[in-house]
Amino acid sequence: MTNDLFQVDVTLNQEALNEWLAYRKEINKPLKPISIERVIKKLIRLSEGNLDKQMEIVEQSIENGWTGLFAVKKTALEVAKETKQSFQSLHENVKF
Repeated sequence: MTNDLFQVDVTLNQEALNEWLAYRKEINKPLKPISIERVIKKLIRLSEGNLDKQMEIVEQSIENGWTGLFAVKKTALEVAKETKQSFQSLHENVKF
């Protein structure tokens, strides 16, 4: 069952929202309308309006058995790459 009543923003991944609502119902923690409105805002904020990232956020929470939505956690490899790039950039910009 979909909840198209909450189609409020073009930057909302409706499929991700529906999956989250179904999951919450399945674990016997359904959301009330005011909570759904806040979930929508949070999904858009955490994803910066990126529809694919919204699904990643929902999938991460479901996979971990969480009852809330959180920013997608970076893998150790992603953190290492970012750190390496930062050091390379710093090294290139420092004159000896």
